Amino acid sequence: MKTYLFIVITLITPFFQTNTLNAQCNADDFAALRALYFSTNGASWYMTPNWALVADNASPPVGCDLSTLEGVSLDGAGRVSIINLMNRNLTGILPTIELVGLTELTILNLGNSTDATVTDPPNDISGFIPAEIGTLSNLTELSLAGNSFSGSIPSNFTSLSNLVALNLSSNNLTGGIPSTIGNLSNLSNLTLSRNTLGGAIPTSIGNCSALANLDLGRCELTGSIPTDLGNCSLLKTVLLNTNLLTGAIPANFSALANLEFINMGDNSLSGSLPSFSACPNLEVISLAVNGFSGSLPSSWGNLTNIYFISVGNNSLTGTIPSSYDNLINLRTFSIPSNDISGMLSSMWGNFTDMTFLNVNSNPNLGGALPSSYGNWSNLVQFRAEDCNFTGTIPTTYSAWSNCVQFRVGGNNISGTIPDIFTSMTNLNYASFNDNGFTGSMPVSLASPDSLHSLYMQNNQLSGCFHPDLDYLCTTLKTGQYNIDYNGVNNFDASWDDFCASGAGICSSGSTTFCEINNGLPTHLEIDGNACVDGVINASEALQLTPQFNEPTNPAVGLMYFDGTTNKVRVWDGSVWQDCW
Repeated sequence: MKTYLFIVITLITPFFQTNTLNAQCNADDFAALRALYFSTNGASWYMTPNWALVADNASPPVGCDLSTLEGVSLDGAGRVSIINLMNRNLTGILPTIELVGLTELTILNLGNSTDATVTDPPNDISGFIPAEIGTLSNLTELSLAGNSFSGSIPSNFTSLSNLVALNLSSNNLTGGIPSTIGNLSNLSNLTLSRNTLGGAIPTSIGNCSALANLDLGRCELTGSIPTDLGNCSLLKTVLLNTNLLTGAIPANFSALANLEFINMGDNSLSGSLPSFSACPNLEVISLAVNGFSGSLPSSWGNLTNIYFISVGNNSLTGTIPSSYDNLINLRTFSIPSNDISGMLSSMWGNFTDMTFLNVNSNPNLGGALPSSYGNWSNLVQFRAEDCNFTGTIPTTYSAWSNCVQFRVGGNNISGTIPDIFTSMTNLNYASFNDNGFTGSMPVSLASPDSLHSLYMQNNQLSGCFHPDLDYLCTTLKTGQYNIDYNGVNNFDASWDDFCASGAGICSSGSTTFCEINNGLPTHLEIDGNACVDGVINASEALQLTPQFNEPTNPAVGLMYFDGTTNKVRVWDGSVWQDCW
């Protein structure tokens, strides 16, 4: 009996000891991770020192614990459930046979981050995507984004019934979207963008009833947008931009109550713009560069959460609906290269978050530029070229301290170009060409440090160049400009001669830039040097040349000495005020 017990204890003890020591190190998992390490050049991986465990051992060693490997997590039974090696400098190809051993794997992330702030080295795995991944039935998330995979998407991927998120974007995949994609009934996030997949969007995609976020942009897709896709009632984001899609947007897209973001720009879509009347959560509409016709839907004025509208480069007509005055959260409004008519609404001055306005190349859009837009303190770009705007440039625009592009060329704007650019220190592009501007070149254009493109040709500008404008002679050399050529301006000298030799520079007795005692910037017509430390005083007003007619088209702050009343007068934007 004693001998029997000894034998049993001797045989059983090593068995329990081995499984206790290796409870965190399943042999199939170990083999798969080891194959992954060597096939993707593990010795060059980023920040993965503990992977020596699989690199230095052909089989699980005593005390093996796979949870110590960077990017690996285990479930309660000690099986590998998560592999997250995003941005770890993986190269080479993926193993095949060994992957089938990862039977409990739920998350596989061998992709790259799209966050521009991430500086960790990207992965660059190549070759075909192994079909063996399609056998991992417990997978809920799979990302191979941003690598160099080629070939087609394995057809058995559509058997991964538990898959919630699939991201194969930014590879070199071809062969179309699998026709059985609709089998993935739990799929919530599908991202296949930036591949050369080609083909049509399968109608079966309408069976993906859990689909919330879809990105098929830049995939060379053809054909029409299937109506079935509009049956995915949980859709929040739909990105189909930069493809070869044709036809109209299905009407049922306007009933997607959860829709927040839609981008179908840069296709060949046609028909009318959708009403989106039952999409109260919509925030972004991007449908530019297509063949849409008709008018801007007035129903969009009810989308009070919207902050981005881009429908440029279509064939749209009509006016901007007055209902858009309700879009208080609007930040971007872009409608260039259409045939929109009417005027810009002054009510939009209440849109204090506005950062980008582009109405270029709408030849029937005109009227005065609203002075209320001076409230847009966050504005970055103002593009109103090649329209039919009239009147003057409002001096309230001097509040655009964040403005980098100021474009009003190709209109019928008159008056002087106001000195409003002092605060626009980041301005890099300004166009005033082909208008009816008079007066001299504003000295405040010398204030921005980054101005590299300036267009002023085909106006009626004249006079001398303020000495401070010499600063632009350097900055514009490396950019583009047209100030006096090919137009009807009549400056005292050409811009090139001014930069080369100082020709045409303003001297004593010419227009000088001063400040009145209350700090209001002014232009003064001065006889002699009446500017003292940049401030004009009452006693110096007698040195001003008397004028007997009020100046025409004055800018705010323009001053002159009235020879009839013997008073210095300043234009406040609406009436002449007596200073002294």
